Amino acid sequence: MAADGRHSPVMAPLASGERQEVAVRLAADRDAIIAALLGSIDPGPVTVIEPGPARPPAAGALAVGHWVATFADGRRLIYRPASFAGHACFGGVLDWLRQRIPQAGLRYAAVLPRPGYGWVEYIDHQPLSTPAGADRYYRRHGMLLAAAYALDVPGIRARHLVANGDCPVVVNAEAAFHSRPPEPADPADPAAVMLASSVHRVGLLRALGRDRRAPSGRPALEPAVLAGFRLGYDAIAAHRGDLTRLLSGIRDVHYPAADAAIAKIAGLSDVDRHDQEWVISATLRPRDERLRTAVLATPLAVQLAPASAAPAGPPSAEPLASIAAEPARLLAVACGLADQIVARCMASESGPHPGRVNWLGLQPGARGEWEVLPMGADLANGYLGVALFLAQLAELTGVGRYAEVARQALNGWPSLLTALRGQPELLAATGCGGYDGLGGMSYGLARMATLLRDPRLSDWASTAIGLAAATAGPAARPGWADGSAGCLAAMMAVHSETGSPDAIRLAETIAGRLSELVDQTDGWCVPAGAPSRDGFAWGPAGVGWALTRFGAVHGQPAYAGTGRRAVLRAVSLADAAPDLGAGWCLGTAGLLAARCCLADEASLGRLRADLLAIGRRPVQRDLSLAHGELGLTQAISVASATVHAGPGQPGAASQSLRRRAGLVLDALRRRSDYCGAHGVPAPGLLHGLAGIGYGLLRLAFPGQVPPVLLLEPAPPPRETQATSQHG
Repeated sequence: MAADGRHSPVMAPLASGERQEVAVRLAADRDAIIAALLGSIDPGPVTVIEPGPARPPAAGALAVGHWVATFADGRRLIYRPASFAGHACFGGVLDWLRQRIPQAGLRYAAVLPRPGYGWVEYIDHQPLSTPAGADRYYRRHGMLLAAAYALDVPGIRARHLVANGDCPVVVNAEAAFHSRPPEPADPADPAAVMLASSVHRVGLLRALGRDRRAPSGRPALEPAVLAGFRLGYDAIAAHRGDLTRLLSGIRDVHYPAADAAIAKIAGLSDVDRHDQEWVISATLRPRDERLRTAVLATPLAVQLAPASAAPAGPPSAEPLASIAAEPARLLAVACGLADQIVARCMASESGPHPGRVNWLGLQPGARGEWEVLPMGADLANGYLGVALFLAQLAELTGVGRYAEVARQALNGWPSLLTALRGQPELLAATGCGGYDGLGGMSYGLARMATLLRDPRLSDWASTAIGLAAATAGPAARPGWADGSAGCLAAMMAVHSETGSPDAIRLAETIAGRLSELVDQTDGWCVPAGAPSRDGFAWGPAGVGWALTRFGAVHGQPAYAGTGRRAVLRAVSLADAAPDLGAGWCLGTAGLLAARCCLADEASLGRLRADLLAIGRRPVQRDLSLAHGELGLTQAISVASATVHAGPGQPGAASQSLRRRAGLVLDALRRRSDYCGAHGVPAPGLLHGLAGIGYGLLRLAFPGQVPPVLLLEPAPPPRETQATSQHG
């Protein structure tokens, strides 16, 4: 049957014997059907017996082998040649839950089981019509989600439900119980194992993330689902003994999988509920944000950017106070963020890498949307960036547990390097980029080798350099985040950290190629006919910075000149673009840093004016490095060092940064939605808690903590700095 209530066409020639069998069984069971499923009201004769659609619509519940019988009074009935043990069990649990939450309003399709087949109440699809109805509907979805999670159901999906106004009605729990349970993407990854056993396992959650049926008005899917989930979870946890006895009583008769459900129910706890709520929020909040901003005009650069380049949110609406931002306070708040990260890590107890830890994070998906996934190995969104923050914090505080978790996060690196060496397609997909690829990986490993004083990490960094060289050929993208410019900057830092000759050779090769590209494309840094790319992370600004930096460090002014031409092109693009936003990757923060390459007096004057203007901007709601406030503060710090290069000059800039640091601390104290991926508290470096913590460390100790967005090495010791200033 179609979602609009009309009969579906026959999809293939039907065997008359099948229809006849349905008719015979319908006649034999008629009295029982009327009593059990039709309210004891005779529906009149059967007028049509037709098959269900071969592929059910999103709101329907039929599948191949199902039949629909229509009676004279218009009512319908579903015939299903299957067992109903799982459906009966789930219905019994919903009845049990409804007794403990009278306002729940949970429903499921009534069934009349028969040996080898059965009859199911027909539930009409009815659309949502009001925001209040949508709120009730999603709360009930949350309660269903709690029940399915507690029962360890492999997957209740949209096709197992019918949206009947403000109530999702379970019509085929049997199929959900017999779904193939998801397998961890990597059984050795503790985060992948956790995800496969979480509420994410219940496919309904992912279907809700794509649900666009909410009525007009502000969407409120996430808070409603969370409220319903908490209500259902807490009721089950509070009465787990009663539910366990119910499942034990039907184990042999209806539900062979009861033992797994009983074990799951025994493990319910406040910590577990918190973990599941994070998965729910991380899955649903991006959907709410997409609907909330769907009617807004979006700049073309943002439309073309990948998910990792999501624009920053609006400035904070609350007036913030500039509270004291001494280094000790910034360090204490960074430790608080690190404690959150450590508390959320998952550890493997066995397998090839016992003791390995990882996190669930929000990762840019193939379709440009954020997805809840185990963290990968990259610097930007992966566990390497998280580990780098923890290692930097351990160096500053001497707290051993931060260093230990950082090391544990890298326990799987030997296997990863082996996989990259043996799989050319995986190596090519990883690329050489500074944020997303092997350039950034080499940088992170080299920095951690210094911070943790671990020679293994230096060896792994050397291997990563060789892999980066294999992907940094002429066909590599030129940009900073995903291409050669970021790899160039990373190799310079790796050479500074480890003295690797391979790193500096690769840097020289890349610099030559990028310089030729700038000359050939008049600074556009893309092949002829290709669309231009914007921002520091993808456009000519990052290319220009990398070349200028290489020329300055290695005494090759030709490269510095070429780099400045690329920066000038980036500046011209930015000046012509409307409303860039304040972010680093696509906005004014990255362009502010890139302008530091232009040393003429006019450019310095513009830089001073930009610093004054940016210093007056309100603190962003997004505090992340990539597109938020702490990316902006890193740009201000870099630009201030350029503008106030003379002795005795940086006082005003330091005061401005201290003031903004105080505002950031107040924002962290007041709010919880300060991360870059739709406010979800994910652990990552560019968009999450690790990057915010790293930004605070950079504000507190600029002489010890290098700007990670620029892939800089550790600053030289103070005595070395003094010697170079007077040498």
